[in-house]
Amino acid sequence: MSLAAVLAWRPFPYGYLAAFYTILLAAVVSRPSPRRRLFFLPLLAMTWQLLSDSQAGYLSGALWFCSLLTASDYILVTDVQRELRLTGEHTAQNIENAPLIVRLNWAVNLLCSSRGIGWAHGPRVRSPRATVTSRWKFIAKQIVRFIASQLLFDAVNLHTRWNPALVDHMGLVHAGLAWRVVGTAGTLPIMQDPIMRAGELDSRVNFSVIMWAWNGAWELPQRI
Repeated sequence: MSLAAVLAWRPFPYGYLAAFYTILLAAVVSRPSPRRRLFFLPLLAMTWQLLSDSQAGYLSGALWFCSLLTASDYILVTDVQRELRLTGEHTAQNIENAPLIVRLNWAVNLLCSSRGIGWAHGPRVRSPRATVTSRWKFIAKQIVRFIASQLLFDAVNLHTRWNPALVDHMGLVHAGLAWRVVGTAGTLPIMQDPIMRAGELDSRVNFSVIMWAWNGAWELPQRI
């Protein structure tokens, strides 16, 4: 893969996402300080570049949007090393005074646990007891669920085929009020997703999610 392909938004922003998560990891590893919020500035700069680049695709915009919410929580909203902690034997660990390698392992664990499993902020509702089923019956059930999910995903995104905001050389500012309402309504099921409600999104940012969708930031970098 050439350097130009790595630093391009299409077909996928490999280089930019790698830089994004490297900066986010550095912010989580850094000890508590008011200056820690400065890590968010380069993330905003890359986000602005994504929104300004009409070549970026739908997948890039969707993944970037979720990543930006995570970064805003861990950098701007939550003092991660003082407010978040692992459960069990690690509960009393003073992570902010730990060596760099310990803080690095802790940060990687946090970023890889979007639902907070094993963390004090994780879901407290106990999962239902697993039913006893055969291997092949389980595989068949998962295949049916996968097909149904794909059909539902396609049905939900049918409106993008007629949305003038997602056609070449046009932006959401030309789409009109009706399509902005459709785009905003399309993000509301995210708030009901059990993964999001389990800890990925803090309730303090729900309003900003809706406003982001209203302004079209999520679907702006999509092309048909």
